[in-house]
Amino acid sequence: IGFEKKQFMVDQSQLIRSIITAMDVAVSMSRGGKMQTKKTSEERKSGDIDALYFIAATRIFAEWRAVRLVPIGFKRYAAGLSLAYRDVMQNLSKLEDGVHDFLRSQGAANEQKDLCPTLREVVQSESDRLLHPSLPRLTERSAASGLLWTKRQLHYQMSIFHNTLRVPEDFETTKDGASAAYVEVFGDYHGWALKQLFSHSLGGSPPLETILAQMIPEDDSEGNGLYSEKRLGTYGGGLVGASEQ
Repeated sequence: IGFEKKQFMVDQSQLIRSIITAMDVAVSMSRGGKMQTKKTSEERKSGDIDALYFIAATRIFAEWRAVRLVPIGFKRYAAGLSLAYRDVMQNLSKLEDGVHDFLRSQGAANEQKDLCPTLREVVQSESDRLLHPSLPRLTERSAASGLLWTKRQLHYQMSIFHNTLRVPEDFETTKDGASAAYVEVFGDYHGWALKQLFSHSLGGSPPLETILAQMIPEDDSEGNGLYSEKRLGTYGGGLVGASEQ
């Protein structure tokens, strides 16, 4: 809401334009082949984000992380990010299912209805339908649960980036920074087994210089080589087609 697409696209590279176009196609497919844009509003509240575009953008983030933050040769680290990738995809699948439930409950097959629910509207609809009888525990297969765990993954990655920039002033190594981010975000929610798995993975964290080189390779500033169909797969089959992998 409030995003001026035409203005944004003017100064973007062909790669970014292709990504935005792919998002438009995927979102249209998820809406049943209908193209519709959420009306902009000067008044914005938390959660006033087009839910399906949030899903599309977050999936691109998950794909990017799986490629740009996994240098070759760091298998333990790659295993942890692979687990995180599957977690994001599964939770985006729950969120997308929740959006479709919302559209059905609103009778949105009618072309006059709003096909662009926000995250706020989808989660509020679940609450209104008493989908979560055991609050504060959320129903596992729900949009609210999917959104909660997706936000935690985004929070986790942002904390890693933040802590990485504090090496070596506040953290001796990237491993220390990543471990602190994990404790901050997931420490209170993961059981013993998951904590051991992440600890093992983070123990194989690459040095900062290696991560930076992987994020922006000198010979691939536009990302054309790494963002290939072979590495990322295709975006067909809906917004979260990779969630079943």
